Amino acid sequence: MANLPMLLAGLEGQTTRPHLWFVVDDASSDGSREWLAEASKSRPWLVVESAPEKSTEYLGAHVARIKGWAMRRGIDIAKDRGAPADFVGIIDADIQVPPDHYQQLLSEFESDPQLGVASSLVVSLGQQGTKADRFQREDSARGGTQIFRMDCFEAIGGLPPWPGFDGAANVKAR
Repeated sequence: MANLPMLLAGLEGQTTRPHLWFVVDDASSDGSREWLAEASKSRPWLVVESAPEKSTEYLGAHVARIKGWAMRRGIDIAKDRGAPADFVGIIDADIQVPPDHYQQLLSEFESDPQLGVASSLVVSLGQQGTKADRFQREDSARGGTQIFRMDCFEAIGGLPPWPGFDGAANVKAR
């Protein structure tokens, strides 16, 4: 919950804003569902729904299934609204993005028609400033900010429903 106001402000301040932000409430108990429901009243591009399954495990395949479901559900909502669905992506609730986050990612896709999946580099904020996430690789899109060209997303069959979904999606995309 603590990061949601900053994340929402970051999305609203994008130079290229997503047509739809589909948020999945995975049985949160910190007030985030209520806060998001209130925020969505004045933002038609913000849609909040509950996860279609209860978590019976810690992270793992549950997260992959929920993210895959959310991406499919978001695509359907965007299409129903007549919004372009050329790209679909993920942004985790604990992420903060610079104002040109999506513009930068989309420019990568524009410059390389063969590019099917990309992400931003994730850095952590600490007492000594910022540092790259220790598992981050420049040649491997990370799940927390992964974005797919729709043709690629469909060609790989959507997000793999198992742990390590982001790496598996990268391999399938290649």
